[in-house]
Amino acid sequence: MISFAVIIGHTGKQRGSLAVTPISEHEYDYCHKLGFAIAENLVDDDIEVCVFQKDDGYKNVYDAVNQYNPSCAVELHFNSFPGGAATGTETLFTDKNFKNPRLAELLQEKICFVLDREGSTNRGIKHIAEYIQDKQIIIDRGYDAIKYCSVPCCIIEPFFGNNTNDSALGFRRFLNLATSISDGMKDFERWSFSNIILGKYKDIENK
Repeated sequence: MISFAVIIGHTGKQRGSLAVTPISEHEYDYCHKLGFAIAENLVDDDIEVCVFQKDDGYKNVYDAVNQYNPSCAVELHFNSFPGGAATGTETLFTDKNFKNPRLAELLQEKICFVLDREGSTNRGIKHIAEYIQDKQIIIDRGYDAIKYCSVPCCIIEPFFGNNTNDSALGFRRFLNLATSISDGMKDFERWSFSNIILGKYKDIENK
């Protein structure tokens, strides 16, 4: 049976960034509602889904996700940048699973469509990692959150919560956003299944 995982970013004690009006909520609270809206869409399509929260620790939640072994997982956040001028949508992925870039592409495409992201507001998909630069260990933003995930997984950052226009967009198109994410996950499952049928995984993994 097809199954998906939805992970709520941050915790009840560390709630993440605070969005300006009209959302006026922290990441954890907004993404909690968004996560269950996504899950409702998937259940309506007879797809098994589990919503995970990080209150027991980042590694523990990803151990649980890996054990659940879904077709893919998404971690929900929204962005923030000092000054409130930054805007746009981006999706982050690691190299922990060779399918991650395709999952990120499909999610980014669906989200940007419903949020009317074009040009610079479509910030694209971004590979995140831990690496050494000038003899210092550099950890990209978000990497610590999903580095333990072995199943296909991405971090979704659909808008900047401290940007007035982006917050309004995330508020007005909440249900559209939930649908776009669930549709992106289903598109990924179809892509994944078609590659199994066509025997393409070996070629993809070796690229």
